[in-house]
Amino acid sequence: MNRLNAILGLSIVLVAAVWLASSTLNSSVAEPQRKADSEPRSSAQAPEPTEAPELPGQMVEAMTNLTVRSSTDSPTENSAQNPKAASESAEATVNTFAFFGRAATPDGHSLPDVRVRTSFSPDHYTDFGGIVELRCPTRKEVWISLDAPGRILRTIKIDSEHQTIGTALEITLELEAVLRVSILNAPRGSLAIGCYSETGWLAASSPGEFSSVEHGVSDVNGRTELHEISNLPSRLPLSIELIRRTSYGEQSWVRLRRAELSLKPGQLSELEFDLSTGARVFGTLVDSKRNPIVGYEVQIRTNQYWYGALFKERQDWIQSTYTDSSGRFSFAGIEPGRWRVGPSPTRQEWQPNQGIELVPFSELVVVDQADGLYELTLVGHEGLSIRGILIDPDGSPIQGGGVSSVSEEARILVSTWSNEDGVFELGPLIPGGYEVFASRDGFHYAKPIIVEAGSSDVVLQLRRGRILKGEVRDIVTGERRRADVRISSPIDGARSHGGGLVDNLRGASANYGTFEIQGLGPGRHYLCATSPDGRVGTVSVNIEEEDEARDIVITLDEGANLQIRNEIQCESAVVKVWLGEHYVGRDWMSSKQEDLISVPPGDLRVVLEASGNVYEQEVHLSRGETKIVLFRED
Repeated sequence: MNRLNAILGLSIVLVAAVWLASSTLNSSVAEPQRKADSEPRSSAQAPEPTEAPELPGQMVEAMTNLTVRSSTDSPTENSAQNPKAASESAEATVNTFAFFGRAATPDGHSLPDVRVRTSFSPDHYTDFGGIVELRCPTRKEVWISLDAPGRILRTIKIDSEHQTIGTALEITLELEAVLRVSILNAPRGSLAIGCYSETGWLAASSPGEFSSVEHGVSDVNGRTELHEISNLPSRLPLSIELIRRTSYGEQSWVRLRRAELSLKPGQLSELEFDLSTGARVFGTLVDSKRNPIVGYEVQIRTNQYWYGALFKERQDWIQSTYTDSSGRFSFAGIEPGRWRVGPSPTRQEWQPNQGIELVPFSELVVVDQADGLYELTLVGHEGLSIRGILIDPDGSPIQGGGVSSVSEEARILVSTWSNEDGVFELGPLIPGGYEVFASRDGFHYAKPIIVEAGSSDVVLQLRRGRILKGEVRDIVTGERRRADVRISSPIDGARSHGGGLVDNLRGASANYGTFEIQGLGPGRHYLCATSPDGRVGTVSVNIEEEDEARDIVITLDEGANLQIRNEIQCESAVVKVWLGEHYVGRDWMSSKQEDLISVPPGDLRVVLEASGNVYEQEVHLSRGETKIVLFRED
């Protein structure tokens, strides 16, 4: 018992000694700190070092094992109970970087109270000096937007390389220009104003999209006012277009009017479009017996496509109206160009003439005078069709075969698919003769036949297809190369979609230096391969009647280049390049666009199809040569 009391007393003494030593240490460390904090010093002046007190060995070891934590990574109360949350918090702290930026005017003045929007944090605002500090996640792409009233929205991409210490990244915001537009005598429906510069649409990061568009619906007096279309770029000439939205998509439109405008920073400009000016296209809609058709919708559209006589549902249109009690219709404010006028392809349930469904066949109208009068008579036809069956070489029905009927004279192309029994139906069609042909993967196409609209016993038989396999190799290294391969095949009584000179234009992608093309017929085929760096190779292959498959090698060598410039006003155009009778290149272009096409050297024929018109030029190219080919309306 005495020994136990002695041990307990010794423990109390030791605890008291440790407490006294700890108090002395805290006092000796805190006193110099309080003294240093009470004395003012310059920010550039380092604090005076203090002499470390002599500590017991155990106390020194305890202090060296302390971990210093910042306020951002200190554990929460629940971290002990939720180690996963603590781990995610620590990881979020590690995987961030600091961004330090300054919003300013073009002449260097700071912009306070600028809203800074991010996808990873709430909105921030710049301070009085235009400064903003963000802690950003270290992802590959982090976007921030700076938005200030009266200035153009600025969106930039930042990453960890923008992390600066002491020096802010300066972001300039330019004054926006303001445009007010009045539209007189507007047609029925929604209108939009599109603005673009020589560098593309206002959405500079993605040309072709609108970044400033206003809509307006005309009132009873045909007047629409669109106010303060802002956020326009200054210091650049702009093209302002009055655009009619189509009913099937926000990114589909038709241009009605165009004006050129130069804006200065902060400038207010006013523009007026009067749609009563321009030519007038009018006429009568009658049936096959020349009786007027009353209350039917008629549309006028741009002549964009080679086979554009038959209106499709998903196609641009300018104006629409309904025939009166005498079958008359009229369109005003039509600009010079090539237009098509015809019955609407869709009839709503509430429209008159419930029992009439006309083929949406249109007539071509060439407007060559800005204030001219153009009259025509539209003959409405109730639809005819061509019915038949698609079979394989053994006579069995084929499902999923593509069947098309073409009338070169009427500019009509109608396509469909065969069902599970091989049966197909093409329509609606107007009276006349049509070339009908079919194709299916793995087969050679069915030989075309000429039939009359209304036929119902057509039989199309696909032919046995051959396979062409090959490799694309570099002439210098002998290595396989990635390339695009196009093939033109012998003429066999058919024409390609779009009025080409060969029956099948096919492409294959040699992603790993190899390609395979199926469904070829016997005869001589011509292949052209183009690599991403502009090297070109061609080869001619003869496939015999008994061949099942052929293996070839296309060797890439230095080619030539065509710099195509399209100055023709159109929604879209296709460029095709021919070397003799061989097809060696193709691309799609829009108006005011340039494109570079790599081709084999030689005597080339360049064809551009735009708005239903065909333009051709001939050019000779040597190996390694580049020539400019300009298409424009004379």
